[in-house]
Amino acid sequence: MASKSADDAAVSEIALPLVDYALPRDDIADQVRVALRDYGFMMLKNTEMMEQIAELRAASMEFFKLDEDDEQKIRSLGKKGTVRGYFRQQSLNTYEIFGKEGPPDFCAQMFMGDPGTGNVFPQEEYEAKMTAVYDGFAAIARRLTKIVVEIYGLPPTWVEDEFQAPTLTSFKVLYYPPPPEGECSGLRMAPHFDYDTLTVLYQDPGVPGGLQVNLHGEWQDVVAPPDTLCINVGEVLKFISGGKIKCTEHRVVMPKPSDRVRSERMSMALFAAPKASTVITPHGAQASVTGALQSDDVKEITVGEWFQAAVGSFTANA
Repeated sequence: MASKSADDAAVSEIALPLVDYALPRDDIADQVRVALRDYGFMMLKNTEMMEQIAELRAASMEFFKLDEDDEQKIRSLGKKGTVRGYFRQQSLNTYEIFGKEGPPDFCAQMFMGDPGTGNVFPQEEYEAKMTAVYDGFAAIARRLTKIVVEIYGLPPTWVEDEFQAPTLTSFKVLYYPPPPEGECSGLRMAPHFDYDTLTVLYQDPGVPGGLQVNLHGEWQDVVAPPDTLCINVGEVLKFISGGKIKCTEHRVVMPKPSDRVRSERMSMALFAAPKASTVITPHGAQASVTGALQSDDVKEITVGEWFQAAVGSFTANA
């Protein structure tokens, strides 16, 4: 089936598998395995993260709406090629990061890496709020990653051993403003595959112009129930499973013209990844990222080498 365009009004919705994070490990392990095998995505409820998310969202909305010459924005400006600090709207380009041509991302973004590793923030209060969500999302990613890697034969201590700082984990807050009138065609962020281990995502529920996933060649809108987080597989975890779980292509779309004025949107995404020196074995699973690790002859590779192969100079430890 051919992929539908971003402007196709007939795009369907998908309700991803919903897992109760409050349940014991043994009660959710099989649900996690099946969801990531069949979809590469799932939703989590009962994560106890909504209060911290609401605080960071409010602080971020205030920050992103400051004038671009405001001292807080100037002080926290990031450098291209890093994942530290503030990047103005349309200053990053997901197409370009993955070696393709296309328009820049229609959003402003605020990044951080491991706490205490050269991050820049507009103020200490913002740093505290962003770090609190980073820590909570990272704990969720570690718990779920541990479930998956044990299923596929790695030792129970693998996550504790390989996720010791400094890691290649990064976290960002994204602000998507309503597009100008007459500019609702195209995408807010290009189609891509995540190259990390596991991504933990919050997105505003019920806002038009959001996340879509490509399942079986068809783009589908992701329904985000209130008070849930979205989880998706990165390439590293796909490699660990020998290709038994999916790494699914996804994108962020523009709203329809009739929805433009109510399409202001914020999301938060943690891209969990272990140390640069962590060795992974692709097990013959080819990378979804174009041009990266396409040979079945690769027996093992470090995560740092994989990041360089996937996205070149745009690295989480820059």
